[in-house]
Amino acid sequence: MSDKRVGSGGGPIIQPEKQQELETAAPVLQPQRELQKQPALKPAPSLRMPNTVRQMQHVQAKTEAPLRETAAMMLQRLEPLIQLQVQEILAAMEKENMKPEDVQASVAFNIVGRQEQVCAACGRIGHDFRPVMFAKANAEIELLEEDFVVSTQALARAGVSYSAIVYDEEILVLRDMGKPGEAGKAVQDLDLELQRFRAFKNRKTFPDPANREWLSQKMAAWRPEHAYQPVVGQANDLGMFETQRKIYADNPGRGGPKLFLLATSVAPTTGLQGQEFSLKKMGVVSTAIAVGKAGQAIAGQLFEETVIAHDAHDTREMVGGRIAKLVEMAAEQEVG
Repeated sequence: MSDKRVGSGGGPIIQPEKQQELETAAPVLQPQRELQKQPALKPAPSLRMPNTVRQMQHVQAKTEAPLRETAAMMLQRLEPLIQLQVQEILAAMEKENMKPEDVQASVAFNIVGRQEQVCAACGRIGHDFRPVMFAKANAEIELLEEDFVVSTQALARAGVSYSAIVYDEEILVLRDMGKPGEAGKAVQDLDLELQRFRAFKNRKTFPDPANREWLSQKMAAWRPEHAYQPVVGQANDLGMFETQRKIYADNPGRGGPKLFLLATSVAPTTGLQGQEFSLKKMGVVSTAIAVGKAGQAIAGQLFEETVIAHDAHDTREMVGGRIAKLVEMAAEQEVG
């Protein structure tokens, strides 16, 4: 016989002992006020890629950019060094019986950017899972401003006619060949030249390889060729030399020595021996400073008379010595 009973509604009547079992197994609903006291549920683990150390640093509050030095500030700070360079230049000219007003000198600075490889997936430099190339500023650029100030001011104070060029893929003549300006306007003239220098190098923007959004964009569009695709143009060395020859051709001067100093931290697009010979036929003697970690490697691709500066701090201290060496070379060339 069945133990089920039928109620008045036609449904089964559950026996008392079965009722107790069901109540024990079923969860008891709590009043609303008690539910509100329960701790919030923890969210499910995120499936996003964890931040790398570089990315964690990237989200920290940024410090304010350093104040740009004016020409007056730079001259005050670099004054002792400028005076030392002037003494070296004048001593060399006196030794070779040269008059400063007979001498012409030109300086050129290569400020082309660099490129490096970063993994678009994790943001680590040098990791080769999804590598892409990115452009970055030349680490020596900021210090090249100091090299420019020291070299041009030393030449001006020595009484030498001078010109100055900065270049990367393009070329900017910061100062055409001419006599030193009036001493009373030296700061004003230098300030204008510095503004042009900074405008030239700041016309470019560079990506932040620690920026997750930028990395994600590169990851989404990634192709194998991105691992070695150039993102920085080549320095326009040939154009710079053509400009240099034109400067000397347009400014014959007083028939005295013509000097040329090049400072670069990257290898030239072609060997410079032919360019050096071309300048020599115009009576121009040349020297170069190979700057930075690559200095040893690139020195052999520059001029016959090339020295190595471990960084741009050394470059500014070598300017006077290089100009003095050019004076000596010019004297030997005249004798020869």
